[in-house]
Amino acid sequence: SPADVPLAVVEEILLNLPAHQVVRVCRLVCHEWKELVDSAAHWRERCHREGFHPCEVSRPPDDWRLFYFLTKNRHNLLKNPRAEGWTIVQNGGDCWVTGGNMKPFPDETVTKCFVTSYGLCLKQQLIDLKKEGYSDAFMDRLQPPIKITDWYAPRYDCGCQYEISVELLDRRKKPLCTFQPEKVFFEQWNHEPWCQVSSIILTVKLFPYNQTNSLGFIVSLFVLLYFR
Repeated sequence: SPADVPLAVVEEILLNLPAHQVVRVCRLVCHEWKELVDSAAHWRERCHREGFHPCEVSRPPDDWRLFYFLTKNRHNLLKNPRAEGWTIVQNGGDCWVTGGNMKPFPDETVTKCFVTSYGLCLKQQLIDLKKEGYSDAFMDRLQPPIKITDWYAPRYDCGCQYEISVELLDRRKKPLCTFQPEKVFFEQWNHEPWCQVSSIILTVKLFPYNQTNSLGFIVSLFVLLYFR
């Protein structure tokens, strides 16, 4: 029976099982196993073994289980982020194209970018969080922040305008939260480098605990570049 197995052995077994199985199955076996799974020490050790470390060592996480799952599931949700995909909504002027960077990009591994024209160019991408592995329970209980980052740059010989809009949608695709900073304008004959826009949507402010939500995450990028 589970009670006959030393807790030190049980803990080592649990640490070698998938985290979701430990939470959904092993935690329900008995009171002793539940205490092991719920302990900060268990999740701190998991983080250590898998190489998950806080950015600031002097400020450890308040909730090691939350920190583990957020770090484990952190990845870029955009498909084809290197200018090789998206849904083209509007193709003004000479249309969207992809090409080499016209000026050095901070990350040397990024060699291509989207290039717009002298008319309105609009691209959009819809991300289904459930299909990406973020279940209703995960979103409700852990309520992870969603980080939004994009890069943009003007051409030297053309004036241009940059705009981005990001919406967090419910199952009916109605916006729950919107990130839409002010438009950015560049004059002709500029020497501006690549610029980064970044923000974090804190889902903890949107969803009460244990309320089931089926979410989509839509990224709509509005760019009007290269006025002639």
